[in-house]
Amino acid sequence: MVLHLDKRVENRSRPILGLKEALYRGEVLLHASKSKGSEVDQRNWWSAHDFVAERFGGTVASRIPKLADLPMGGIVGRATVVGRVSPYPEDAPAAGRYRPGIDPRWHIRLQHGYLLDGARETPFVPWRGWQGPVQAPADLLAALESPTDPLS
Repeated sequence: MVLHLDKRVENRSRPILGLKEALYRGEVLLHASKSKGSEVDQRNWWSAHDFVAERFGGTVASRIPKLADLPMGGIVGRATVVGRVSPYPEDAPAAGRYRPGIDPRWHIRLQHGYLLDGARETPFVPWRGWQGPVQAPADLLAALESPTDPLS
């Protein structure tokens, strides 16, 4: 949804080590998991669909690409982390917590919301994922600069 619906908040139940607001702002790579078609992926897709439909309406939710049409198992884009909103109660006001242009409806308020800017698709580069943020290896960065070179 970051790439297809201008979702500018990445929600996480725990702070992401290394992405605490005071420690990191900057570019991140967007990775799509490889387990396409699994029952878990189907549930996650429908959960995302329902989240968007509830907060933005069915017309917006209908713009989410079907799971079968999404590239999986690699890097699909880039974005820039520009801030973080700490969890806060659902009944608390959202005013002043978000940068201009970031729709607070994307934030699950009881989670940490990492604010994104400049999300853009990149040519797909197959790459095994990892848990949490890591420094991108040089060969991955090189592959993103010239995606026609296959990776082994």
